[in-house]
Amino acid sequence: MLSSAQEAYLGRLRFQLTEARLTPYLKKARGDVDCALARYYWNIRLCKAFYPLLQELEIALRNNLDRAFAAAHHVTRYRDVVSWLDSTPVVVVHKEGQEDIARAKEN
Repeated sequence: MLSSAQEAYLGRLRFQLTEARLTPYLKKARGDVDCALARYYWNIRLCKAFYPLLQELEIALRNNLDRAFAAAHHVTRYRDVVSWLDSTPVVVVHKEGQEDIARAKEN
């Protein structure tokens, strides 16, 4: 049995979600809309629970990639002023990537 607050929340979700978004949840819930919406909400909460872990993994991945590229391009670090992003040959060859790197280095 759902509380009135839960009913209200699921009602707002029902109004906002497209059929395409809700279809996988409806299939798992065998067509029960309230159950599908509850599963959708549970999925949101599950994602929130994993976010800090994913954030730490992303940071570790980026730092390790930076170290690997620096080693591969024989970059010497002087207080993080020099980066593999400044190496020759340029690692990123497409224009959009080079523009992204230039903006990142400005910040």
